[in-house]
Amino acid sequence: MSDETPASLLALLAPDAEPPAGGMTREDVVDLVAGYVTALLDRDRGYLLSLLYRIDVRERDVKEAFATTPPAALPRRLAELMVARHEEKLATRRAYARRPPPETC
Repeated sequence: MSDETPASLLALLAPDAEPPAGGMTREDVVDLVAGYVTALLDRDRGYLLSLLYRIDVRERDVKEAFATTPPAALPRRLAELMVARHEEKLATRRAYARRPPPETC
């Protein structure tokens, strides 16, 4: 996982949160996001749905997660969807980033 992934996803989910020093694995990010999702499921489900929309998690995947995932596993499943979508977006941005033209002699 790139260093950009945790920081950029955390900035979206919790602007005041600081990523831990020393880097994070993908599982660390999923665990952190799952904790945040748990709190949102309990306190502000509408905001959670808004975040899922803003991150651009596929509606079909969200509906499937709510319909088929046991309640205790739902925060982790939603977190996995969020992290996966964020990784897809970062990969797309890197693939289509403007590259400087080659230097000519």
